[in-house]
Amino acid sequence: MNTMGIRNIRENPGELTRLAEAGQITLITNHSTPVSVNIPFTQELLEQGVHVNMAAKLFEDGVLTLASAAKIAQMPIETFLEKISILGVIIVDYDEGELDEELAWLKDKGK
Repeated sequence: MNTMGIRNIRENPGELTRLAEAGQITLITNHSTPVSVNIPFTQELLEQGVHVNMAAKLFEDGVLTLASAAKIAQMPIETFLEKISILGVIIVDYDEGELDEELAWLKDKGK
């Protein structure tokens, strides 16, 4: 396993990508304290479903849209929705005002 400091990554960002493309795992540190691990996307990793869980987490955190997360998960949107609901990810997150607006719109639309 390689180790790279934040400063080194800032000065040479392509190195982290090069290491990942070579299939090497890299420990990322800040002042010699580990902060994260860079893991290359290998076929083996994808077969273990890491991309699905990562996509679910990024969607849950609001980093990705549903469509983008489904693409990373390599699933149709409908299948991804089923998967994340099993994982307990909230799919629709309206506050009370937004929900009232949506319900009013649906009620008007039905007239």
